[in-house]
Amino acid sequence: MVVGNQEIFAIEIGLNDKITEPGYEDWIGYGYFVVYIAGHPYGVKKENATLLYGIYYALLDMRERKNFSTLPTENFLDSEIANAYFYLHYDATSQLIKNVNPKVKEVLQNAKIEWPPLECANDDSSILLQIQEEKLIRLIGFYISDKANEDIHDIHSIKVSKDYFDTVIISALEILDNFKLQR
Repeated sequence: MVVGNQEIFAIEIGLNDKITEPGYEDWIGYGYFVVYIAGHPYGVKKENATLLYGIYYALLDMRERKNFSTLPTENFLDSEIANAYFYLHYDATSQLIKNVNPKVKEVLQNAKIEWPPLECANDDSSILLQIQEEKLIRLIGFYISDKANEDIHDIHSIKVSKDYFDTVIISALEILDNFKLQR
């Protein structure tokens, strides 16, 4: 099921294998979770790609805007943010870190902007960032590269209103709640 507009921001969730064991009802089941940013999908759309339990609670945190930083990033390019974030959190030893705008690096140093805990849903090596700006939410997605001369690639982003973002997140939570009720 898809909620939102895939050309703007959307979430697609599929449930393939329900967990019915007593005591594990909250785990929902196995399925897939794909996020669309400006028409580009991030995530693995295969049966049983991820356990939906962690995603449910990550979405609850997103709805409450827990653990996300509000940052003054309006004047920074998406590529500057993505590169700085990658080097600060994933590869501080890269020779390319010297190319990072020091102002971006300073702003992102202790920022909490990565979507948690979607690693298993994003086994396609993608990283999703959510930055709360003054009146909008800026979403940036990119892939970690396996090429020697580049560290990240395919950066896509969009800014959406907080209302639109909340509508998509709440609708995704409703889908997961309905999966729970279908036991």
